[in-house]
Amino acid sequence: MASEQKNQDTSKAKDQNTSKTKNQTQHNFKITIDENKIPILIGKGGKNLFYKVILPSIKEFQKMHKESDSDVKYPSKIYKNIRIKETGIGVIASWNDTHELSNGNGNVTLNELIKKNLTDECKGIMEKKDEQKEKKYRQNFNFRIGLEDCTIGQFIGNGGETINEFKGTVSEELGVDNVFVKILMWEPEMIDMYRAIGFEEFNCGQEYFLFKVSFIGGERADILKVEKMLIDFVNINAQDDSVSNEDKNDDLDDLED
Repeated sequence: MASEQKNQDTSKAKDQNTSKTKNQTQHNFKITIDENKIPILIGKGGKNLFYKVILPSIKEFQKMHKESDSDVKYPSKIYKNIRIKETGIGVIASWNDTHELSNGNGNVTLNELIKKNLTDECKGIMEKKDEQKEKKYRQNFNFRIGLEDCTIGQFIGNGGETINEFKGTVSEELGVDNVFVKILMWEPEMIDMYRAIGFEEFNCGQEYFLFKVSFIGGERADILKVEKMLIDFVNINAQDDSVSNEDKNDDLDDLED
């Protein structure tokens, strides 16, 4: 008889626990994160989600409750499980209310903290993605131009004034950084790939100049814009005889910033 009563009590307790679980409100919170970034949010074995979202939320909740004047008692240990999955309307984070926090506004407060920490963590992950996407690379363009009666010094200018003005134009027009320009007398044995400007090969009286232009940022398609700016630059300065002979004979290899 006692055994039968004990089984009834156990069954009743199980029914009560099941009822409590069923009565817990489930929260579905839409988060802003790409589906392929969900594994990063969750982390290996759920570690990232626990240490970046769940644990900070619980600790902050306990601190807030401790500092309040509330007479409501909450357990020292709180357990929370958050599920993340992609749905037809986006990525959803789901979790249930904690039964032990049913008194007062415990669940309301903890839920708001979870939402805040979820939002912050997702934002951080997406910002890292944007930083990687915006990584800039150096573009390198070489142009061969045939010119008559010209020297490299004409394109350098006194103290590099002329070439620095051209670098500034390239930087401003293309929105790029660290513009580098080097001008060499072209030789047939050079292995540099280049884009030939004009039909200078038909004029034996011309000398060949190799203009090496590079910068950080931009894209490969900018080669046409650089070519146009370079043609304008050469046309203007090829007729400039204001550069002194001393400037023309300066060491022209040191043209970097």
